[in-house]
Amino acid sequence: VQHTAHAVVPWSAAIIGFVEALDVDDETKNRLCPPVHRTGKIADELEIVYLSFLAERERQSNPQLASWMKGARLNPSHFIAERKDDPRVHAAMTRMAQHLDAAMTNLAKFH
Repeated sequence: VQHTAHAVVPWSAAIIGFVEALDVDDETKNRLCPPVHRTGKIADELEIVYLSFLAERERQSNPQLASWMKGARLNPSHFIAERKDDPRVHAAMTRMAQHLDAAMTNLAKFH
């Protein structure tokens, strides 16, 4: 299986399957499912995380795919919607959103 998401093989396979069923050209499919190569080396993890986040941003830009991902049970972050009223989850997501752009800028240095 080609990884297109960080660390979760079934989720990558589900994304690829859904994208293959979309009525879009191959260029769009490739943009929505770029390969994230797993090397098994801890030194490569920063680049893998960076590429995974870039791919996720691209997938979120496709309304049909973003909508499907939000409700897909294989989505590792699916639990967030189920716990959106938990103040701890809300606080964690707020912190993540506040720091994501800076984190991506830092991760880009390792790419």
